[in-house]
Amino acid sequence: MAGLNLRKAALPLAAGLLLSVSAPAHAQSANGVGSPFELAFWQSVAGSDDPAVYDAYLQQYPAGTFAGLARAKLATLRKAPISPAAVAPVAAPAVAPVAAPAAQLTPAVATVVSQPAPPSAPPTPVAATAPAAASVPMQSPAEPKPAVVAAPKAAIAEASDVTSDANLLLELARSQEVGGGTDRVAAANGFALPPRPVLTEIADLSLPTSFCSAEQRNAFYETRYKPHLDLARANNDAAIAHMQKLQQAYDSFQLSRDPSPMNALAAEASSYQQQVAATAYARQAAVVRQFDQLMALPITACQIATATK
Repeated sequence: MAGLNLRKAALPLAAGLLLSVSAPAHAQSANGVGSPFELAFWQSVAGSDDPAVYDAYLQQYPAGTFAGLARAKLATLRKAPISPAAVAPVAAPAVAPVAAPAAQLTPAVATVVSQPAPPSAPPTPVAATAPAAASVPMQSPAEPKPAVVAAPKAAIAEASDVTSDANLLLELARSQEVGGGTDRVAAANGFALPPRPVLTEIADLSLPTSFCSAEQRNAFYETRYKPHLDLARANNDAAIAHMQKLQQAYDSFQLSRDPSPMNALAAEASSYQQQVAATAYARQAAVVRQFDQLMALPITACQIATATK
């Protein structure tokens, strides 16, 4: 009976000890790994750039759910930033002065006008490399600029070249005057300019006031107008051919970068264009325009009566 009472008295004591032992374990599981408290703790520190908050998380949960992420974030934040090495400024390379190239020689070429059609229909002038002779006037060519020669290093050679360039510019200035030639410039530089072609002198063609018949007009066309037009066309073709020779010679010297003959050729092209080629072009254009006047001349009855007698 006494043992039974002792056993009953020990039961409350054992229950109290069991409760006292299980209480801390329950509290630890409520705040431990995987608990809502750990999740809330991690959410409060996640995204921060302060290493101390990740240290606090690892102290509380060294084997926590997010321990690996916390250590990786902590290692990233504690890694010292690498400062780039100072790069010495690189000076831009000095560009050696380059002599200005000679301007492209673009001599204007006189227009080639096609042969007029038979008297039954007016002709259609055709421009080969310039505007039509009967409608559009020829434009003046662009003046080529003298080439610039780079000065040598030696003082004596530099003085000599300066004197030579000054003389060359003086000759070029003289060659631009009306009636001034470029033979002196060409001879001074040791090369010969292409010779100018000889053109045929063409007198003005006077038209009659009327014709007695269409046959008489056709005869005038064949015997007077057409030979006159052929001479004008031949002069214009010769002027075109000479301008093309000057252009080809200029291009060949441009490849060798020789400014002296280039300047002389440019001056010759400008002089020939103004003095000869423009005149040949205008002469042929005037003869072409006379065709319309020829076809517009009337055939009068009185002249027909005179012709029949």
